[in-house]
Formats: sequence, C-alpha cells, structure tokens
Amino acid sequence: MTKKILVTGSHGFIGHALCERIRRDRPEYALFTLDRAGSGPNHSKIDINSEEVGSVFESVRPDTVVHLAGNVSVKFSLENPKVDFQINAMGTLAVLLNAIQANCHNFLYVTSGGAIYDSHSSLPLREQSPEKPSSPYGLSKLMGEHYLRILAKGKMSWTSLALSNCYGPVTEQNNGVIHSFWKTLSSGATPIIYGQTVSRDFIFIDDVLDAIMIAIENPLDQRVHISTGKSTAILEVLSRVQRILGTNVTPNVQDTLPGTVETNCLDNSLALELWGWKPKIDLETGLTLSLLSVEE
Repeated sequence: MTKKILVTGSHGFIGHALCERIRRDRPEYALFTLDRAGSGPNHSKIDINSEEVGSVFESVRPDTVVHLAGNVSVKFSLENPKVDFQINAMGTLAVLLNAIQANCHNFLYVTSGGAIYDSHSSLPLREQSPEKPSSPYGLSKLMGEHYLRILAKGKMSWTSLALSNCYGPVTEQNNGVIHSFWKTLSSGATPIIYGQTVSRDFIFIDDVLDAIMIAIENPLDQRVHISTGKSTAILEVLSRVQRILGTNVTPNVQDTLPGTVETNCLDNSLALELWGWKPKIDLETGLTLSLLSVEE
C-alpha cells in the first residue's frame, strides 16, 4: 500500500527541501503538501488554523504528518506573542486533532532545541534537561509538543525532533544569522551581531533531512535532539563566512536581544543510539555549501 505523507509548511526552508528529498529518494510515497503559500499538484494553499484543514485531512487521510508550519522567529514572538501562540500552539493543536480524526498513524513534529530549555542548565543540553522557555516562541513550541505527547497516546505514534540551528543554501533560506550575514556583506553593509559571546549549535539542512526521513519510518514516541553537539560563537561564524566570501568587515556588536539564549549546544547521542543517526556535515563544509550556490 502506498504511504501517504502530508507535509505542513511545505514551502518553508525545511519543508521545501524535505519535499524535494521525498520526491527524489522515496518516489513510492504519495506526497501531499499544505502551506498558506505556493501551488502545485496535491497542494492545499491554506493556513493551518483555517477550518478548511479538516476537509484536507478528511480527503487525504495521510498515514504520516510532518508538521513544519509555524513561526520560527524569537523576535516576532516577543513583538506579537498572541499571533505566535495562535500559529505555533493553536495551529499545531488544530493539525494534531485533524490528524487523529483522520486516523493518522504517525505524527512528526519539528520543534526548537534551543528555545525550550532552561538557559541556566548545564551543557550540552539533553532531552531530559529542565524546560524553561525564555521567549513566547520557545513556550509555544513546547506547548505544541506537549499537546502531541498527551493527545497522541494510544492513538498514533509520534516523534518530536528538537533541532539546533538549522542552516543551508542562502539562496533558499530567507532567515537565520548565516543568511543575514551573506545578505548584509553582499550589499556592502556592516553586519550586526547581538551579543559578544552568543554561540549556537549549527546543523546543516541535509543532516536534518536525513533525520526526518528516518523518523517517518521509525517513530519513537519521544523527543530526540538533532544537532552537532558543538557550539560555535556567532563572531566565529561571521569570520568563517567572510573568509569564504573574501570580505573583511568589522561587525557592529550590540547588546543581546531580549529572549535570546546565550549559548546553545544539544547532545545528540540519543539519535545515534536509537536510530544510528549522526551529523555528516561539519560547519566549515556546510558554510561552503551554503555559499557555493551564490558563487556559482
């Protein structure tokens, strides 16, 4: 029987890359997409909070849902906490309830591995580290996971993939610090860094897609970190980006933004233990691949 996969947020950075990977590597899947933007075969152009979502699930009756739709900006969540809640918490709940109603067998939730934990916890963070979001974004993503954990019990399998900072080709990713550096440097402007000592665990898009493809076939009913287990200072990332681009601009370093986690580093040993997954792309290689599409 053909497996039906429904991807929400299919026209976002990860969603688009995932759909391309499925079409390339698993053509036997019947792929359906849902996003408030875009078009194409088997695509539903609607918002996840729309009442029309129910009819999509009723019609498709997917075996697996990969839920990627949502707000990904801490800054936006601080400025628009109500909207962030409606998108990430209520939107996830709406998709989840419709998936249960449609007798979906597997629900894959992609969440934040940096914004949901207590920023004072020892590093690297583990899946059992204390939860204490410092932004509405982190809170709403955590709520979405807890809805899933509670409501999926006895009804369907699930996995929550808690990602560190995912990045990839800057011509395809329209947000994130690496894209911002490229765009700023390309225009001849001065890059801004918020926080002298802020550092992040950067995971390349291809490694994330590998994990998602595994989770589609092997749900775990728990949260799993998808990360490199290494944290790199944002200043160092800028230095590497400039080396690849051949620029040498002194950044404007400002105070850390409210709600920002100072240092993020996720332990990924559980993914290796349970799935045999580990990242293949180091930061230097990933940055080069991310900028090659521009240079070429």
